[in-house]
Amino acid sequence: MLFENGTVSALFFASIAMNLLMTILIAIFCVRTRQTKYIALLAFTLLATAYQVFSWCYHSSTELQQALFWLKWHSNTVTLLLIAYYLTFALWLDDRRFIKFTLVVAACGGALLVWGLLKPLPLRFDTISALQHISVFTTEKVAVVRGEPGIAGYFLHAYALSVIGLMMVMSVVTFVSRRRFYGFILLMVVLIQLTGAMIGVLIDNGLINLFYVAGFAVILIDILICFVLAIESLANTDSLYKELDERARLEHAITQLAEGFRVTDSERFYESMLRSLYELSGARYIFIGLKHDDTAVPRINTHCVMKDGVVIDNFSYTLSGTPCEVAAQSEVCVYSEGVARLFPEDKMLTDLQLESYIGTPLLGDGEVDGLLVLLHDTPFIPDKKLLQAIEIFAARATAEIRREQTEIRLRQMAYFDYGTQLPNQARLFEVLNSSYAHSQQDGTTSVMMLFDLDRFTEVNRNYGYDTGEHVLRVLGLRLGNYVGDDIFIARNAGDEFAVVLQNLTAAPEAATKIHWEAIRAIIRQPIDIEGIALVVDCSMGAVLYPNQTQNRYDVIRAAETALQQAKHGGRGSMKLFDPQQLAHLDRQREIERGLVIALQSSAQLSVAYQPKVTQHGQCHGAEALLRWEHPTQGFISPAEFIPVAENSALILKLGDWVINNVCGQLEAWFAQGLPSSFVVSVNVSALQFAEDDFVSTILDTVAKYQVKPANIEFELTETGLLQNMDFAVQRLNRLIEAGFSVSLDDFGTGYSSLSYLRELPLHVLKIDKSFVDKVHDESSAELIRSIISIGHHMDLRIVAEGTETSDQVDLLSEMGCEFFQGYYFSRPLPPHHFLNWCMDGRLSECLLCNL
Repeated sequence: MLFENGTVSALFFASIAMNLLMTILIAIFCVRTRQTKYIALLAFTLLATAYQVFSWCYHSSTELQQALFWLKWHSNTVTLLLIAYYLTFALWLDDRRFIKFTLVVAACGGALLVWGLLKPLPLRFDTISALQHISVFTTEKVAVVRGEPGIAGYFLHAYALSVIGLMMVMSVVTFVSRRRFYGFILLMVVLIQLTGAMIGVLIDNGLINLFYVAGFAVILIDILICFVLAIESLANTDSLYKELDERARLEHAITQLAEGFRVTDSERFYESMLRSLYELSGARYIFIGLKHDDTAVPRINTHCVMKDGVVIDNFSYTLSGTPCEVAAQSEVCVYSEGVARLFPEDKMLTDLQLESYIGTPLLGDGEVDGLLVLLHDTPFIPDKKLLQAIEIFAARATAEIRREQTEIRLRQMAYFDYGTQLPNQARLFEVLNSSYAHSQQDGTTSVMMLFDLDRFTEVNRNYGYDTGEHVLRVLGLRLGNYVGDDIFIARNAGDEFAVVLQNLTAAPEAATKIHWEAIRAIIRQPIDIEGIALVVDCSMGAVLYPNQTQNRYDVIRAAETALQQAKHGGRGSMKLFDPQQLAHLDRQREIERGLVIALQSSAQLSVAYQPKVTQHGQCHGAEALLRWEHPTQGFISPAEFIPVAENSALILKLGDWVINNVCGQLEAWFAQGLPSSFVVSVNVSALQFAEDDFVSTILDTVAKYQVKPANIEFELTETGLLQNMDFAVQRLNRLIEAGFSVSLDDFGTGYSSLSYLRELPLHVLKIDKSFVDKVHDESSAELIRSIISIGHHMDLRIVAEGTETSDQVDLLSEMGCEFFQGYYFSRPLPPHHFLNWCMDGRLSECLLCNL
């Protein structure tokens, strides 16, 4: 080997080492990026290294055959190197026009490679004359083959120059496309490569004595490439940091957007959204606006506005002549600069001297609901990620707007009455709760006015329900016009309406009367019904709260009580709630709760029995009377709890309890010696009497206790029977057929009509205590004589209730009354006392008479 330790050897060694180092660095880029351009560059550096190795071996040969061997591989490597050379720069510049020429370059290089492999001599020569050792650097020699260049050699040089020429064109195009840095690098590479190629041609033609330096040119090329890679790596790192920063900001914004799903307050949701967009874009102004087409000129009413990250007041503006008009017709509208000059009619843009505009429509079901807009006072070019983020935020804002609209529609359905277009009872409760709390807090007074239409059922009956609904609809529209800031009106139920006067600071009673007169005047205005002027009137009850109530739950109850007082006092009037009534209402509620508990335990309830006797005290039977002994309040009068039970339907359970108790007591008495023909009368309420299974339940009960129906007499009042005469007659006949007897209680206090008395199947007629008390009055006495005469004429037994003196008994006996019931003979007695009373010689004669 020549130049083992010389300068040439050092140059080649350094060149090969540098190429290997570049190869390793580029291989690392290949592993990290896996991009085609780095793979091509790796192939180029590997071939460059092989080229330099073959050059070193060739120039250090000592024999001709050895030199020819290495020169042949050296020439063949050149063809492959040129292909990789061109492809690397074409891919690096990412220009499809030059990438397409790679096939031509590869085809020509491939043909030369095949030619070089088949040709016995290297491509550079057709004939070989000798192997010369020429001097370089004065003291060192290198081997060079001398011979005659052939056509293959010329093709090789032409091919190399063609590739270099294409790369020259590539550098010019790169300059033109404003990629001047890459264009400059490519130009340097081309010039270096052209210099190396020209030196090779001169060496082949024997014009200069030098070794091939093209490999060293490749070293410079590799250095330039690595320099470019380093710069690009720094740029990529900086870009990566920026991308990571933008990604972090975007993720933060998306996270905040996701947090917005848990925000129940829409205002906070929009503020959070705009603040996230502000952090992403740095926009001077950001706003969400809703589009309104219900006016002559379409407008945008902002829903939330932010300036420099701070929420400011909302505003409204027309769409015409603004970029928002354009944005409302496209997906995303971007004006990077000069937007104020492009839209001179947009006063906001010109006054605020804004430069850039980004707007995207809020699309719901294909319709534009509104806009999301970002405004900068400097030129601003949004990147792709920001635009994607804006689209995400717009979609979320659209969903929120649609949710709000749906909520409004649902609230409209839930809180408004369809027939009258007024708020309904649910909304009334909300307003009452709110106004009650505010009145307590502020020390003001509010008024609940409850009114309904007088004799409205007659309107439905005479004109039909359609007309009735029309009347309510007309009144709803009138009352809706009366509503004010502190005047709330709702439909409570049916033909009943409620008016709430809020925040009255002085003279609430006077204000109530004024509003009553005004509302009544509104109601009394004629309503046209097919040419007929229909006039309706109303009655009203009012309550002042919190003055007249203890809590908000009493407001409606108090107003209803006042309304009932107004109706009882005469229709077409207004009554203010009497606070004393509240105690009565509370007492009723307390009694109702107590009755429920008493029915569950039964220990508080009992039945007392008051004898029914003849003038001489002979017992004919007894009346069962319910008694309630409260554990803390003591005895509670039936006159107090029975009406409460009737109003709350507890009377049904009480009635069942009494029937079962009476039948059980009769069974016990019969076992103790009481005659089996003994009769106990039981009071039956109208509600109990109207139950479908009343008769069957009674029959099951008497059968359960082995009591005969003849032992039970049912006492009913006139009002309970006359609600439905046909039904009453039918039900009474069923009872009588089953073996029960029937008594008409409190006769004379109700309808007292002979016509119905003649139709009802009865056994006993009871004269009310109110008549007995006045038996000494001539007028009352004549009435009692008439009642007794009518009863006898109808074969009814007559019982006088409430007899308390011997004079009363004597007078009633003279009039023809047969049986008596009252304190004169006995108070109501507990079961064991009653049995003792009966067994005290008072039954025998009566029972023998088979009464």
